[in-house]
Amino acid sequence: MNLMPTVLPPLRGSCPLLLRLVAAVIFLSPFCVLAQAPGTGEISGRVSNKALGLFLEGARIELVGANRAVLTDRDGRFRLVDVPAGTATLAVSYTGLNLQRVVVDVIAARVVTHDFDLISDVYVMDAFTVASIREGQAAAITQQRNAPNVKNVTAGDAFGNIADGNAAEVLKLLPGISAINDENEARYLMVRGIDANLNNVTFDGMKLASGGQGANRQTGISEIPLGAIEIMEVTKSPTPDMDGDSIGGNINMRPASIFDRAEPRRITYAISASGRTVGKYVRATAYTSNRIRPTIALGYANVFGKNRNIGVALNLSHTVNWVAAGGNLLASWQPTRESPAYMRSLAVYDFHSTDRMRSGANLRLDYKVSDNSLLYVNSFYTYYDNKNQFEGGNQNVSALRAQVATLDASGRPIPAQVQFPFGHPSYRPGGFNAAGARVEASILPGYTDRVTELVNSTYSFAKTPVNRVTKRYSFQPGGRHRYGQLEIDYAGIYEESPAWESGMVRDPNAVRGYTVTVANTAWRLDGTKTGSAGRRELTQTGGVNVRDPANWVLSGLTTQGLDQGTDLFGGQLNVKLSFAKPIPAYIKTGFKYMSEERYTSNPNKTYVYSGPQGAFLSNFIDTSLPTSIPSGKWHPFGFLPGYLDLAKINQYREANPQFFTANAATSLQNALANDKNAREQVFAGYAMGNMSLGALSVLGGLRVERTYASGESAVQDPRAGLTLTDPVARTQAQWGKRTSVERDYTNVLPGIHFKYEAGKNWLMRASYAQSFGRPSFGSIYPDTRINYDAERITRNNPGLKPQDAANFDVSIEQYFEPVGIISAGVFLKEIKNFLFSTVVRIPTGDDNGFDGEYAGWELATQANGGFGRVRGAELNYSQQLSFLPGFWSGFGVFGNYTWLETTGNYGRVNEAPSSALVNFTPRVASAGLSYSRGRFYARINGNYTSSYLRAYNIDPLARSYRTPRTMIDAKMGFRYSRGLTLFTDVANIFNSKHKQYSGEYAERITDQRDHGVRFQAGVNGSF
Repeated sequence: MNLMPTVLPPLRGSCPLLLRLVAAVIFLSPFCVLAQAPGTGEISGRVSNKALGLFLEGARIELVGANRAVLTDRDGRFRLVDVPAGTATLAVSYTGLNLQRVVVDVIAARVVTHDFDLISDVYVMDAFTVASIREGQAAAITQQRNAPNVKNVTAGDAFGNIADGNAAEVLKLLPGISAINDENEARYLMVRGIDANLNNVTFDGMKLASGGQGANRQTGISEIPLGAIEIMEVTKSPTPDMDGDSIGGNINMRPASIFDRAEPRRITYAISASGRTVGKYVRATAYTSNRIRPTIALGYANVFGKNRNIGVALNLSHTVNWVAAGGNLLASWQPTRESPAYMRSLAVYDFHSTDRMRSGANLRLDYKVSDNSLLYVNSFYTYYDNKNQFEGGNQNVSALRAQVATLDASGRPIPAQVQFPFGHPSYRPGGFNAAGARVEASILPGYTDRVTELVNSTYSFAKTPVNRVTKRYSFQPGGRHRYGQLEIDYAGIYEESPAWESGMVRDPNAVRGYTVTVANTAWRLDGTKTGSAGRRELTQTGGVNVRDPANWVLSGLTTQGLDQGTDLFGGQLNVKLSFAKPIPAYIKTGFKYMSEERYTSNPNKTYVYSGPQGAFLSNFIDTSLPTSIPSGKWHPFGFLPGYLDLAKINQYREANPQFFTANAATSLQNALANDKNAREQVFAGYAMGNMSLGALSVLGGLRVERTYASGESAVQDPRAGLTLTDPVARTQAQWGKRTSVERDYTNVLPGIHFKYEAGKNWLMRASYAQSFGRPSFGSIYPDTRINYDAERITRNNPGLKPQDAANFDVSIEQYFEPVGIISAGVFLKEIKNFLFSTVVRIPTGDDNGFDGEYAGWELATQANGGFGRVRGAELNYSQQLSFLPGFWSGFGVFGNYTWLETTGNYGRVNEAPSSALVNFTPRVASAGLSYSRGRFYARINGNYTSSYLRAYNIDPLARSYRTPRTMIDAKMGFRYSRGLTLFTDVANIFNSKHKQYSGEYAERITDQRDHGVRFQAGVNGSF
């Protein structure tokens, strides 16, 4: 049954043809470097921002009167070749800086060097505006304007200081971007409504590992410190030289080079402290303030060596984001379109908070071989530690059977004898109906949208802390070289991203969580006084006293030893050859190889506790927590249960192991079933070209990606070892067999992009690009379960194909000085080959996937099918208002709005088309106002996301949605000097709540979280 080959099969189809074309272009490129035409010379140089000492990428150098222009590269360099000998006039421009015109004498067959130092009137009028908001915005707008395709670009500091260095908090303010928030922190990003698993995240063009995501492909952008990032690019219509697995878009984070500055020596620092408050209206057991946490960032850059050609840049950062979970309420409701609806359960979190620590170190070494050659090594380390629910726990009341009770003629459950309210062995709350038939329903009639009475319900309190750590070790060497009109760049990557998850201690044998239950209780859930259907006051109306330890039953003693990660390595080579005649053009080609390995194991176990119950459990109570609700404070239950201390439970387990029995066979089964690994290898090649026909430029090309995937996991065979009497040996026989599978597929990805300069500051774009989204790594794992009774095998499908998308974009943009843009665009995505579950018959023959066995059985697996269509519009406006007089010149404003619409069955092939696409956010908007003048600056940013589907269910009433949410942040600072700025930030200033609901009624809240307002104050500066 082992289907994995030991050697990869040979390349087939269009892939080798493209690779041969790539190799031919690379081989012939050195021979294609054109000589200067007779009677012409060359002008070269660098363009910089004089005030900041920054070399400018994307500055435009125009040869006046010749209808020719070039742009500076990443180092600020430019070359104008085949310039007629004699006098030439150059016009140099860059967004936000004054136009500069210079007359240059060109000598035939010679190179004339001329550098340009651009300045702005703003700097002359106000020296303290230097290095303010406008510079990052100008760089972003310039690169976006010069791009041949549809993309958005932003600088890391474009929207002001980011409290804890989370890059996702910057990116979520761009057009078409919506964030999946985790405990009030942007973590995963969706581009144009497409799930984060179908977007590509890269660092300087190389893929980032996502070791902590298990089988998912989404990248936790919040784990990446912002300090090492200069520019972030969101490409919505990919060009052939980019990875093709990006149905939504590609997010690339670019680091700065040490040689980007005329004066490279630079020391930066930022030191601050933050805390939160969740307000006075939360319940008594919510952390309302305190927990001050630090943020520290240090940066150093300089050049060394006799020729000052060795650059070193080091960035260090450390931040802790403490999140209070004030007012966390979780509820479940009757699934109905009718009103009223009863509440089936309610849980409240007491003394719950999250501590997130993000640390990073980035070291970059640059070696300038010459003005035209650069070698570099970029390495970084990140450490992300998420500690969740380390104090307190949660209380819960849930209906044992969520049905409405049928009562007797007197309107009461029978029996009604006082002496047997709950203790009679044959009695269950809900009693008997009038005919004498037993009913165990838990919902009493007469409920309303604000009041539900439960009988036959279970009260419990529990605690399951989570400590999840993700690390990333990355090493990226590379180089860039220019030989006349020929440019070559290459890069490699080796990255490891291990992750683990445990309880409060990393011990696979330690008890991570517990549950204490009290059965057969009755409750009144009353929301008439709280002002909200989701906020209830709970009063116990029947059953034993749940606060008395004598009635407690301890169970659910779980452990956790999750260990997973990603190993990534690969490299790429790109060759670009430019031509000045007969028309400005270039051709570019290259190839890329990436290998990604995923592994996961989780040998968890559950202890059966056989020790003393009842009153003895009071010995485990956590005495550090309050035991009562302060007078005048609101709490749903009105009391605290006496949460248990896990440290005390584990001490008792170590001293009395006989009371904590882990089923050895079940533990072995968990270890074998959760031991999985997979590998994916991608071979890619592309060829593309760009030409300028006056105001029109056209870029087109083709990319081919060949993917090989293999996986290994356990096979569960229930008939194996049936004769064995030892449970452990039998489990080993049933789960010890491993199976391996492999699959391969090829994606051919054409693309063409048009850019038309309709006027001096007007651009029109039109693009078509093909992209795809790979199945999750979970589909690569060949998990196999055999059911002999049903003659059915459940197994992941090794032959799944990726989802395919055809992307169409049209946009119009106007740029205006000093720094501004207004744009509008529409787009369409046609997506097919969604994944869905299906049942098929296993064919006969040795090649049936099971070595000829199980012919005629049912195979429950996945398949490709279905369709989806996403269409939308984006509006964007951003401008610095420095053209206004006096005080008003310090203002800047930005705003964007994204409208999305989707329809399809998304792989649910047996359903009618609908708009029910998980995590698809139909409306997103961001806006902000900034002010920077003299020593003072301030900014306010807002982000709005509409309601969206969070979890899909075939039953519309069981679908989960998030409510609309608007979050506002405010920032301000005072520049005492270049080396010292005082700043303060307030995040979520109006304390916007996280809320989820199910079904069709938004007031039936199932998850409500109040994470509060975050305050941060500190100092930063540079030398």
